[in-house]
Amino acid sequence: NTASGGAAGALGGAVSVFFFGSISESSTSLANSKFEGNNIQSSNGYGGALSVVFLSAAQSCNVDLTNCTFATNTLLGSGGFGGAATVYYSTAASDSHVVLEHCNFLKNAAPGNNSNGGAVFVNVAGL
Repeated sequence: NTASGGAAGALGGAVSVFFFGSISESSTSLANSKFEGNNIQSSNGYGGALSVVFLSAAQSCNVDLTNCTFATNTLLGSGGFGGAATVYYSTAASDSHVVLEHCNFLKNAAPGNNSNGGAVFVNVAGL
C-alpha cells in the first residue's frame, strides 16, 4: 500500500485518525504501507503524512503501524508539528496508544519557522 503526493490543509497529508467523544475500545492498524511525498501546506499543520488525535474521553483506542516507511513527507508552513507524523493526546484520553513497530523514517522535514519534529511529534496536553 502506498499513499503518495497527498496535500492537506492542516491535518495528515495522507491519513488522519480521530478518536473523540466517549468512544472506547476502537483500533486502527496499518501494515506494510509506504507514505511518501505527502505534505501539509498551512501554518500550524499536524503530520505531513499521518495525524493521530485522541480527544475528549477516548479510552482504550489504539493505532498500530507495522513495517511502514515514511519518506520525504514535509510540513511546508511555519509553526507545524511532525514532518512525517503527529500524535496528540488530550488529558482526558486514557489507555490509548500508538505503536510504531519496524517503521522507517527517511528524509522527512519540518523546515518552517517554529516547527517541531522533523519525523515525529508527540504532544500530551497538560504536560
